[in-house]
Amino acid sequence: MKPEQVKIAISRIKEVEYFINESIELQPGAQVNIKFQVTTNIKHDDKTVEMLLTAQFAEITEGIVILKIKTSNVFSVLELADFHKPESETYDIPDNVMVTFLSLSVSHTRALLAKNAQGTKFAGLYIPIVNPTDLFNQLFRVAQL
Repeated sequence: MKPEQVKIAISRIKEVEYFINESIELQPGAQVNIKFQVTTNIKHDDKTVEMLLTAQFAEITEGIVILKIKTSNVFSVLELADFHKPESETYDIPDNVMVTFLSLSVSHTRALLAKNAQGTKFAGLYIPIVNPTDLFNQLFRVAQL
């Protein structure tokens, strides 16, 4: 049985990796691409879901990485056992809950990137406002095909 309301809380936000390459000289009008990667870890006994989110900025023509950040965002889920499928040892967490985790993870990652890049020549590179549902579909649905 799946609960009608899922009670979640933020348990931990942690920067795992940060990289900036200030030796890069972007030409005027140069375009920068942002790419996201996500990994999800579930700890049944702790009732937690960890979302490891990586955001990487690269110059488009050369593909040279300018900035990269990876954050660990851990969420407590009181009803986690309700989503467990013991026969396959998997979890079926509702998409709307996963979208919420992803949205919060992007926000946390944006803030940590802005803090870290402050005072550097790439301080103006921010993670843009994204539609978390679209990003979820890109990151999770493509992986399942």
